Amino acid sequence: SNVLHQFKANTTFDDVLNLSHIESKGSLLKIEPVDAIRVIKECNEMLRPMAVKEQLSLSAELPETMVLVMADSTRLRQILINLLSNAIKYNYLNGKINVSAEIKDKYLRISVRDSGRGISPEKQKDLFTPFNRLGHETSGIKGTGIGLSISKQLIESMNGRIGFSSQWQKGSVFWIDLLLVDSPVGLLSDAAITDNYPAEITPEKYHILCVG
Repeated sequence: SNVLHQFKANTTFDDVLNLSHIESKGSLLKIEPVDAIRVIKECNEMLRPMAVKEQLSLSAELPETMVLVMADSTRLRQILINLLSNAIKYNYLNGKINVSAEIKDKYLRISVRDSGRGISPEKQKDLFTPFNRLGHETSGIKGTGIGLSISKQLIESMNGRIGFSSQWQKGSVFWIDLLLVDSPVGLLSDAAITDNYPAEITPEKYHILCVG
C-alpha cells in the first residue's frame, strides 16, 4: 500500500531525527485517552503485506471491546510498527507472529511474540543501545539499530514501560505496558524490565497463514 511504502521509505531518516528530538528537547507528546485495541489492529493491517511477503503467519489475541489507555496515538503506532517490523525481519521462513493485549490491574500489556532468531544472552544487555544492531550489521537485514531506543524513550514519556524475554534460536516476546484511563500517573516508572516467561506463541483467537 502507499502508506506502507511511505513508512518504509522514511523509516531510517525519520528515526534519526526523532531520536535527536527526544534527546535534546524531550518528546512533545499529546497524552490522551486512546483505544489501544483499534491502534493494534491498524498496525497489524499496515504490516500484514510485509508478513505475507516473508511467508509468515500473523495472528492476534485481543479483547473484543475497546480498551482506553493514556498515550499519544501517533507515537503508540510508531512503537508497535517497530516491534512488528522487527518480529518480521528477524523471523524464519513460515514463522509465526502473535500480538496480544491483556489488562493487568491498572495497565494494559501489549505483547508481540515471534518464533524467530531470538537474542543471545550476552547481547541482551545492549538491546536498547542506539545504533547497536547486535551483530546483524552484515546479515543483509536492513536497519539502523535505533528503533528500540526510540521506542523505549517514547513509552517512558507516556508513563509506560517496555521489556522483553528471548530464547536464542527460539523466539522473543517484546511487550509494552500503558496506563489505563484513570490509573495513577507514575505507576509504571520502571522501564526496560525483562520478564522471565517463555517466548512461545500462545493460542490465538484467529489465525491467518499466507504462503507465497
